[in-house]
Amino acid sequence: MYFPGRLTDTGTCGNRESKTVNVAFLPLLFFHIFPLVRNPGPEIAKALSQDRIDRENENCDTQKEMLPLSLLAAAAIAIVALFVRGFTGFGSALVMTPLLLFFFDIQTTVVATAIIEILGSLWITFQARQSFDKLYLAILLPVGILGMLVGAYVLATIDSSLLKRVFGGFTVVFAIRIMLESRRDAFAQKKWPRRFGFLAGGLSGLLGGLFGTAGPPIVVFLENQLQNKNVVRATLLAYFLAIDILRLIPYTLSKLMTPQVFVISVAMFPASLLGAYFGKKFHAKVSEKAFRFAVGALLLVTGVLLALGG
Repeated sequence: MYFPGRLTDTGTCGNRESKTVNVAFLPLLFFHIFPLVRNPGPEIAKALSQDRIDRENENCDTQKEMLPLSLLAAAAIAIVALFVRGFTGFGSALVMTPLLLFFFDIQTTVVATAIIEILGSLWITFQARQSFDKLYLAILLPVGILGMLVGAYVLATIDSSLLKRVFGGFTVVFAIRIMLESRRDAFAQKKWPRRFGFLAGGLSGLLGGLFGTAGPPIVVFLENQLQNKNVVRATLLAYFLAIDILRLIPYTLSKLMTPQVFVISVAMFPASLLGAYFGKKFHAKVSEKAFRFAVGALLLVTGVLLALGG
């Protein structure tokens, strides 16, 4: 018997071509099997594909009705996420991506996040330019770019529902790490060899291209290496901005830049500027440890929901 686990069809919704077919409903097709024993492959494949198309078309109207509410939610998420980046120098994508996944698919979410990360971070990165650590940027950026290219390729080719669950698990792990780090001095650690930066940069780029969340490896590494938190923040801002700009190239070549991405980005942009402004303004006025613990708690909840398929 020929039971395809992955089929290509022509069903569309939100201007994106559907690329996968869920075979969980194969038992429903049992009554088709006996008449097709002599030549089952093409018929079953066609039936599966048509069923998927019908299911997607039924959902299109519902998705369109939810669009205004989804855009409003996206704007609110942008305020929170860019506030986090303005305050700490990182974490906006780690906040933005899991929350947006409750409203949009992972490809749309990651590409829209990249655009907002760039637009919302240009000014605060420019203001922090005097504090960049150019030596560490020279170590981290080349390997980060290579990792980003690999991640972008995987994003364009792997099933989105699987990536969503994997990202949920990843979010949970890093949320726990944030909450633990908020209870101690992140800078009071024994320094690792500087060559560890090549590993951190490559892994960070991979996560950036795949999920739009380049932060975790690079944050852990730079907090271990640099004592001045303002230098850490500025160097993170420079690294993330460079990776975010460059990852738009493979996203465009992979045809992930859809009209829906630009609509979402337009809705989020003004809100992102507002969040970035207040994040920078409150940077010196709020306890960073308490703030990080709150962010970690938020990420823990969203990560669990995503990992469970919420």
